[in-house]
Amino acid sequence: MDYQKIRNKIAEGRAIVEKYKDETPKPVLEVCFSMFEINEMLVDKLEELDNKISKNSTNSSIPPSKDPNTKKNQSLRGYSGKKTGGQSGHKGSTLKKVEKPDKIIPHLLTGKCNCGIKLSTLPSSLHSTRQVFEVEIKNVVIEHQVFETKCSCGMKHCSAYPEGVNASVQYGPGVRAIVGYLSKYQLIPSERLEEMMSDIFNTPLSEGTIDNISNYAEAGLNEFKNKFEEHVPEMKVGNADETTTNVNGKLGHIHVLSNEAFTFLYYDVKRGMAAVGRLGFLAKFTGTLVHDCFSMYFNYGDKHAICNAHLVRELTFIEEQFGHLWAHKVKIFLLDLNELKIYYKLNNIFHIDKNDLDDLIKNFLELLLEGRIECLPLIKSILKKGKRRGKQHPALNLVNRMLKLKTEILKFAHDFDIPFTNNQAERDLRMVKVHLKISGGFRSEKGAEIFALFRGYIGTAKKHGQSVFTALKNLYNPFHNDSLDLFFKPPLKISS
Repeated sequence: MDYQKIRNKIAEGRAIVEKYKDETPKPVLEVCFSMFEINEMLVDKLEELDNKISKNSTNSSIPPSKDPNTKKNQSLRGYSGKKTGGQSGHKGSTLKKVEKPDKIIPHLLTGKCNCGIKLSTLPSSLHSTRQVFEVEIKNVVIEHQVFETKCSCGMKHCSAYPEGVNASVQYGPGVRAIVGYLSKYQLIPSERLEEMMSDIFNTPLSEGTIDNISNYAEAGLNEFKNKFEEHVPEMKVGNADETTTNVNGKLGHIHVLSNEAFTFLYYDVKRGMAAVGRLGFLAKFTGTLVHDCFSMYFNYGDKHAICNAHLVRELTFIEEQFGHLWAHKVKIFLLDLNELKIYYKLNNIFHIDKNDLDDLIKNFLELLLEGRIECLPLIKSILKKGKRRGKQHPALNLVNRMLKLKTEILKFAHDFDIPFTNNQAERDLRMVKVHLKISGGFRSEKGAEIFALFRGYIGTAKKHGQSVFTALKNLYNPFHNDSLDLFFKPPLKISS
């Protein structure tokens, strides 16, 4: 439906009434103008509803999980043309024989030869071997013993338990790491985790114990938080985003600040600057902040880069819903420019020549100005004094926003360390939504805070190539409390 034509018809009717208003009784005029305003409001509302039902995961921020037509809609990335399965150059994980197996089981000859001689009495040699990779799960109880003595001078001496052994009976760092791995990394709910620990590891745990094991890591997680805060001013690129979660039936938010080397998640009941201000991290950030154009983020960082995946989806919506040619041209321009950047990097070229870049920026600006001209008929005039102007058309709002933020939109072409999208932050937040689907949320704000710290620590460990289980075991082991230094000692991996 062409809503602009309907508005033009209403405007024509208003103009006719205005022309003959001196010849028309005042009550009739009032009724006519009231009807015009009501019709305009109805058209605006109808267009708004039509726009909502026309949005899907490819032309808006609706996640694929909430899009009933996901299978019909193509990804913005398009098809790569590659066959399914492992690609050429992909490192496989085929089993290979080891030189020194942990256990050898000889299968000696038995029975008799046709001549009647027992085969076990004959000399034999190794013919061949086959190896079976097996996992042995064993519950090991370690007893620590301390001794005392009395010196000839009369003074008594007693040895000490190792650091971390504080109770007469307790779980070791291995058990705690397994619980942390299954609950915070694999997101297994408490009830199923209790059953798994009992069935597989012969280690019965209560739900309260599982919560306590998570709390035992709080000191190490806070140390990770402090070290990350010290590192924030050194970050050249930071990806920021936030997502909703459920805490005891109420709305809460998990925020993220990350890049290709580090992940830090934190919980706050608020979404905006109040939450960011309470943490205080972003105030120390001096690099380029990549985000989805949420206004609060413009208060932090020296430079900004806009997520172009969001813009491409919005441009797709304007193209599909309203048939605007400029939206298609701008979308293709951004995607082609990103492909050009990828091609340059594959050929070890890490910048675009200044003259070429200037021409690209000029072309981009021309496309946006074309869009502005195409959107001029959509501008709504200011109504009578004392009445609010209606919402402007989404196409007009988008082209105006892109003109205002053209430098931030093309930041990825100026600096090849700046990503085209904010996908890094979205990947780091993804498991928060998976947890919400599995468990339905958190029972307390404390639980949400601990979970966020865990996911940040785990994400950072993975980005540094460390096994998640090893990282968690180090977190619980007092003899490995210096393992965090591996993440923050130079040379640091940086976003690229």
